[in-house]
Amino acid sequence: MLYRDVIEVEVAGGVSWHDVTDGINSALQKSGIQEGLCTIFTDAHSSGILVSSGNRLLMEDFKNHFQSVSEKKLYASPRDAFVHIRASMLPRSVSIPISGSALHLKNRVFLWDFGSAGKRELVLTVHF
Repeated sequence: MLYRDVIEVEVAGGVSWHDVTDGINSALQKSGIQEGLCTIFTDAHSSGILVSSGNRLLMEDFKNHFQSVSEKKLYASPRDAFVHIRASMLPRSVSIPISGSALHLKNRVFLWDFGSAGKRELVLTVHF
């Protein structure tokens, strides 16, 4: 069987990360599904998903790495090529087991975004 939900994340713009673990677990609790596999997907061209410990220094290292793709470089697609290139460094979806209506995970799930401020949607698809 299949269950689907969408959660919205407000992003500030520029290079930013957002811990979405609690929002995902809240949606899973509402679903009542105890066991299964949750796929988390972002459809935004400016976003990617990272599973990590969330160590502050490590997150700053990731941010510095993403910012190494210069906004000032001349690209063939001049409007926002750097946004697409940064986002391509991360997957747009990850699949994580569910146990007890929550992600079976010791780390955290982060939505990284590299575009302008606004709302991004994460599509949660649960196979159970």
